[in-house]
Amino acid sequence: MYNLAFFLGELELDSQRKVLSGAAEAARADGNNIVVYALTLSPDDKYNDGESASMLYDDFSSYDGFIIYAESIYSEKIRNVVMNKIREQHKPSASIDFTIDGMINVSSDNEGAMRILSRHLLDKHHVKTANFIGGPEDSVDAVTRKRVF
Repeated sequence: MYNLAFFLGELELDSQRKVLSGAAEAARADGNNIVVYALTLSPDDKYNDGESASMLYDDFSSYDGFIIYAESIYSEKIRNVVMNKIREQHKPSASIDFTIDGMINVSSDNEGAMRILSRHLLDKHHVKTANFIGGPEDSVDAVTRKRVF
C-alpha cells in the first residue's frame, strides 16, 4: 500500500472534481491511500501568499509519491512552491496536463481534438463564422486550443 499526495486547485470546478474522482478510484482499486491538497486560490495576492507559505511547512516525507494537476493551480507562485517541494522528495511524481521536468506527464491531446472539431465544423456544417471561448488566458490548454482554432 502506498500513500500518495494529490495537488489540485479550484475543486469546485467540474473538470477538477472528475480528475480527482478518477485518481481516487484508481488509488482505492490498487489498495493505495490518497491525500488531497485542494488549493483555494484568490484574486487577492495576499491570500495566495498565505496559501503558498503554508505549503512550505508541510512535511511531504511520509508520501510515497505525488500527483500534481498543475494546470488547475492557476497561481504560478503556489504551483512553483508545490513543484519544488515535490522535487525535493526525489520520489515518483506525475503531472497532469502540464510538463514538469523530472515528472511523468499525463496530458490530453487538446491540439488533435481541436483540429478534429474545427475540421468537422468546416467540412460537415460549412460554418463560416465561429467564436472561441477557451478559459483562462494563461492556461496551457486554452492557448493550444486557441492556436489550433
